[in-house]
Amino acid sequence: MSKYEDCERLVQAAIDKFGDKIDVVVNNAGITNNCNFIDLQPEQYTRVIETNLLSLFHINHLVMPHMVDHDSCIVNISSVGGLTGVINQADYCAAKSGVIGLTRALALEFAGRKVRVNAIAPGMIMTDMLRGVNQDELNALAATIPLGKIGDPSDIAGALEYIIKAPYVTGQVISPNGGFVLQ
Repeated sequence: MSKYEDCERLVQAAIDKFGDKIDVVVNNAGITNNCNFIDLQPEQYTRVIETNLLSLFHINHLVMPHMVDHDSCIVNISSVGGLTGVINQADYCAAKSGVIGLTRALALEFAGRKVRVNAIAPGMIMTDMLRGVNQDELNALAATIPLGKIGDPSDIAGALEYIIKAPYVTGQVISPNGGFVLQ
């Protein structure tokens, strides 16, 4: 996803299969390093920023001509880390904060062209990023969340469905996080 040419092939394949008009795009690329800032190597943070932010620039740039002027919707997936920061994830948090800035800028630029652009900033959700964490650490993490549990991907699906169906919502960041940001 970090290479423009690969994104071009992806978008072209979608257009070839479904037609020239694109109604909804969900940008959901994300990786992390979990490394303290001093030990973080340039190739590590470059890969995270390219995957988590630059790929969204590529995809949004490529799809926008196929989305303008017909009530379409882009949803960029950010992270609660882009709102709050997370220890040992400076590169990830910087990229996900950038996703929020990109979302708001595109929402302003394309609202008059009938393209809504929003973001979802999930909290702790049981995805591949958390699957390697041992149960004791998951329990400790869940204890820091006011709702007392790690979220499920269906929690994000509900937010996604809302954004896609909400014709008067643009430039917003919805953060299903169980109250994590209230701490």
